[in-house]
Amino acid sequence: MRRPPRDQAGFTLIEVLVALALMALVSLMAWRGLASVSSARERIEEQAEDIDAIVRTLGQMARDVELSYTGPGFEPAGLDAQPYTSGLRLLRRASGGPVFEILRPNPDGNGLWQRVQWQVRQDGLWRASGPAAARSPLPAASDGILLLPGTRALKLRAWVPGSGWVDGDASLAASPAGLEITLERGSPGVPERYTRVLELP
Repeated sequence: MRRPPRDQAGFTLIEVLVALALMALVSLMAWRGLASVSSARERIEEQAEDIDAIVRTLGQMARDVELSYTGPGFEPAGLDAQPYTSGLRLLRRASGGPVFEILRPNPDGNGLWQRVQWQVRQDGLWRASGPAAARSPLPAASDGILLLPGTRALKLRAWVPGSGWVDGDASLAASPAGLEITLERGSPGVPERYTRVLELP
């Protein structure tokens, strides 16, 4: 006597298609999540590198100011310059914008002096330095390096005892005791400003 066939268990075609569609949807959501995480990580790394460049640039400027010459004036500032100390001055130039000039010791520590200039050009903030020399006039700053791309302006303010903060391009009634350095980046409508306040030597 033949036994009746057992009921065969399994999935219908519709159930398989629904399962495949759900798996595809989950995979797509997971891929988009991973892409978003990767993109966010890249943006964070770019911002971290940019912030590091800003900190290093302001640190180099502060180092130049701290080492600036403070003795008797051995090189006249010139008619186009606003002197802050005997080794710090703002050069007013008709073309190319103002230049922050610093007279400081040569990094080699050989007792020589050099001229360092900070200036904003079309592509950002540049630092240029001239050959070291023992006496005035110091050679002009010629070799330059772009330290902070995207910088649109370099602004200075001087702290004058009894007067407070004075625009760096204005005539000073007395020797300043401090200097505020501001770097401006970003678009004109939404500027980004980074400031460092220094005590003058």
